[in-house]
Amino acid sequence: LHWMVHSFPTRRSSDLRILSLLGYELKIDECVQCGQEIKQVRRFSFHNKGFVCQNCRGGEMNISQKIFETIKKIQQVDSIREISINQTANKELFNFLKKYAQYFFEKQIKSLDLV
Repeated sequence: LHWMVHSFPTRRSSDLRILSLLGYELKIDECVQCGQEIKQVRRFSFHNKGFVCQNCRGGEMNISQKIFETIKKIQQVDSIREISINQTANKELFNFLKKYAQYFFEKQIKSLDLV
């Protein structure tokens, strides 16, 4: 299990970058509802491809602050070696990315079930 924690950021970083290249980049700089900088995240809006701050309503999925910060780091740094996450966050981020991809591709991605 030790290797999974360290190899995970590389795999998820690649997933995020591929989604960005396909035009599905996540909006991380500001709340998709009010436009303010996000200090504390509340939910994620698939429709708006971004995060909702603690002061706003909306979004379709609860998201933890840890996952928000991890995604933000992945999108902002050139080298993901600076990123480390535990097994729980690993699983949460994988589930988030899976739901995000399925939302835009409008079908279940069976190959992700094998990972």
